[in-house]
Amino acid sequence: MAVQTEGTSGPIAWRVADLRVAQRDVEDQTESVSFTLVLRNVGERTMTFTQMERTVYRPGTGPGSAIYSGRWELRPGGEWKIPLSSRTVCRSYAGCSGSGATQVLWRIILTGDDDQGHPIETRLDITLPAQATGPTPPKR
Repeated sequence: MAVQTEGTSGPIAWRVADLRVAQRDVEDQTESVSFTLVLRNVGERTMTFTQMERTVYRPGTGPGSAIYSGRWELRPGGEWKIPLSSRTVCRSYAGCSGSGATQVLWRIILTGDDDQGHPIETRLDITLPAQATGPTPPKR
C-alpha cells in the first residue's frame, strides 16, 4: 500500500509528525505506535469540530475504534496538533501479523460546522510506512 502521511480534505491540510514506534514487549506481546496529527485550516471560514471518530486497522487484527466529543475550534490559518497512539496486543501463538512488515491504517472523521452554520465532515485516511511497524512476534 502507498504511504499516506499528508494530504488535504476540503479546507483542512494535514500531516503526520513525530512518528514513533515503541519497542516490542515479547513477554506480553504488545507494541505501540504514536504520532502527532497536525491539522491546518487553509480555508477562509472558522470551523468548529464537535466529534472525532478514530478507527485503526492493522492486518491480522480487528479494527479498533473510538469516538470523542468536544468542541475544537480551528480558525483560518490555525493549526491543531492531536497526539494519537495505538497499541497492539497479540493473543495468537502464530503472531498477529504473520511474517513480514505490515502497515497500520488510520481513518479519522471530524464533524461539526463552520462559522455560517453549515455542517462539515473531514475524512483523513492515513497509511503509515511499513518500517514504522512490523510483525508482532509469535507467543512462545
